[in-house]
Amino acid sequence: MARISFVREALSTSLPDDLTARAEEGIAVLDRDSGYRADVAVTEDLDAWKSGRAPNWSGAEGDSLATTPTMIRVLAETGRWIEIQNANGRSITVIEILRPTNKGSGRKAYQKKTADLRAARVNLVEINLLRGGQHTVAISEAAYREFHPEVGGDGLVCISHQDDPALHEVYHCPLREKLPTTRVPLRLDDPAVLLDIQALMNRCY
Repeated sequence: MARISFVREALSTSLPDDLTARAEEGIAVLDRDSGYRADVAVTEDLDAWKSGRAPNWSGAEGDSLATTPTMIRVLAETGRWIEIQNANGRSITVIEILRPTNKGSGRKAYQKKTADLRAARVNLVEINLLRGGQHTVAISEAAYREFHPEVGGDGLVCISHQDDPALHEVYHCPLREKLPTTRVPLRLDDPAVLLDIQALMNRCY
């Protein structure tokens, strides 16, 4: 995902010398009907598979395959995130750019992961620029709408701090307006670094 690479590059120039921004990834298998796809997938594929035809398999005695199979392609979605670590490999801040799976079939797994991060006193930055899907970020939908009752289908950035995981720093992101420049928290003694989300989206698109 280009956005992840751009976020890592943007942060690396501002981090203290003993902190490192790493791009991490995980794989989630998608079912046939979900319609979700990874932003970039590199695969090795036979020409027969690309055209939807079964390879011309032969049995041990050279007999052709008697039954033609139904060809079903199951893709894997690669989940990527940024992890800022100290020299000992301890996670300081995790940055998540939400994917469709995070707001759909993988919502419970994503929310467990982010709850575990906050419980471990890791800063969490969640960037949601997706329309539709279930409310997924750390702040509850009710609490968010108490301050933004007019929003519907817009994006938001939700930041949970390691020193007070119950306090959420929220940036409302109307998708028809310029996206915000947000603060990315580090250790308690470090100044936050800035992340210009609009500049990153301009690079992507």
